[in-house]
Amino acid sequence: NLNYFNLGGNGPNISQIGLGCMMMGWRTNQQQSQKLLSAACDFGITLLDTSVSYSRGLSHEIIGQSLANLKIKDKFIIATKVGGIANESDPDHYRGYSKKNIIRQCELSLRQLKTERIDILQLHFPSLEASNEDMLEALTLLIHQGKIKNYGLSNYNKSELDSFYQCAVQNNFELPVSNQFEFNLLNYKKSKFFFQACSFKQLGTITWGPLSSGLLSDWYTNHSKIKPDSRIAKSRDKKSIEKILHNDSTREKLLLLRQLSKETGISTQVLAISWLIKSEPSNCILIGPSNVEQLFELASISINNKSIFDELDLLANI
Repeated sequence: NLNYFNLGGNGPNISQIGLGCMMMGWRTNQQQSQKLLSAACDFGITLLDTSVSYSRGLSHEIIGQSLANLKIKDKFIIATKVGGIANESDPDHYRGYSKKNIIRQCELSLRQLKTERIDILQLHFPSLEASNEDMLEALTLLIHQGKIKNYGLSNYNKSELDSFYQCAVQNNFELPVSNQFEFNLLNYKKSKFFFQACSFKQLGTITWGPLSSGLLSDWYTNHSKIKPDSRIAKSRDKKSIEKILHNDSTREKLLLLRQLSKETGISTQVLAISWLIKSEPSNCILIGPSNVEQLFELASISINNKSIFDELDLLANI
């Protein structure tokens, strides 16, 4: 039984679990992805999160084709991102956050997703090159043209968020509805300040990395090396993830999670996600399952044991 909430002060009503679509086109093909989208719909998940850069547009195309095949496009809120590399052969001016490129990538996304309007268009990362005014001009124009319903930010820290929001208010631009950032048991002390900053501005939150790239799973509570043939092993972020894995705080948390999992009979990954659901009820947690079984395990969580959550609270604050 999923919970639903309104994203910030002016955003849509969405499910507390969202489907992250980064794996589509990379680790899951059209057929596998379509099964995942069908299962997510049956389960009551209403938010899909993707990007023009995921699998260089293939994620978009798979989503667009699958939703058309299944005739379930109206069941989902689609959130995507612009600013990254949409195609490896693109010239430099087809990348980044210029006014022209935000508009170009939005229009490309509409075609790939086979839709007339994107529900939430997000700026994938803060920009060092484009001004807030230019980006806001593009986003406001796209809203007024009906090409997007809302826009959000992604991976903006507090000062970047403050600067962007202040620019929007002072110049009467449309305001964002959300900010997206990483949130899990390993980074809680850092991420709780993002929640405060967003709440103050009535921004909704969408969070990624609930299992910290897979570190918060049974394998890593029992092993101190990267799992062979895993998502991490093939990731370009392998070195930075290894650094987190060998951090003293991470090792301590994983050992405590192993003990708690042993005592309760609940897997590490289910403990990690159930704590996120309980600790921030008005936050959309993006899960990125590779198959329907994983989706079922991570989305059908119902733990109501207070002592378990108390232990997880203590663990999060280490």
